[in-house]
Amino acid sequence: SFALAAAACGGLLAAAVTVAVAGIVALGVALAWGGRASGRLVWELLRTARVWVIGVVGYISVAGAALAFHFASVATVTFLLLLVPLFAALLAPLYGERVRARQLMALGIGLVGVACFAAPSTPFADEWRGIALALLASVTLALNWHQNRSLARQLEAPWAGAAAQTLGPGAIGLTTVAFVGSWPTGTSSWLWLVVAGVGYAGNTGLRLSGLRSIPASSAALLAPISAITSSLLALVVLGQRPDALTLLGAAIIVAGVVVAATGPVPPQR
Repeated sequence: SFALAAAACGGLLAAAVTVAVAGIVALGVALAWGGRASGRLVWELLRTARVWVIGVVGYISVAGAALAFHFASVATVTFLLLLVPLFAALLAPLYGERVRARQLMALGIGLVGVACFAAPSTPFADEWRGIALALLASVTLALNWHQNRSLARQLEAPWAGAAAQTLGPGAIGLTTVAFVGSWPTGTSSWLWLVVAGVGYAGNTGLRLSGLRSIPASSAALLAPISAITSSLLALVVLGQRPDALTLLGAAIIVAGVVVAATGPVPPQR
């Protein structure tokens, strides 16, 4: 849905509206879950520099991904965005996380599956701007996983944290869009933007919930599963049937996730 929204109305506009919708949805869930206490917590979090830094890093990853789809093929961008587990593993020592041999093996299996799944075919020389933006999005997303892990360990209300880190950047993005005067046109554009925003809210809130109990480098190994769910949704909603190589890649990705999930969680320093 996010790729379709970016293609329909532009990368920066898609990022701004998606994050803003995510903030509204996350705030609604937080209020429904915790009432006024969650509302006060969101306000308190919005007054901290730490949450703003996390939100800006997350916004950069969304904007980078949205812009990348304009300069490179969907397959190439998808492949690079699914490198998040690799960058999360590289950043792990900075956050006191140990990456064990079993995780590295799972990471290697997963990367093979991602390569088969996405199968980028266009020469990289023709897509260098999209490649650079997708790599920026992937690195910042991996950093965002670790930032959210640190936040989640100190936060009892993950949806309040999700709302706080999306409302601020979303409001700034919408203000910029309003100043430029470039709003989406057509019902389908708004539909994809709303769906993308709801998805991003769920992604952020559920990720914060999960990161309360497992390290970011371990959780990031599950990220390639999104490629499989995207293909299933494309089949159901858009009627796009995966080819044999895509199915093979999906099977390898699942094997990598199984290897990662069956091993012990590494201790934290």
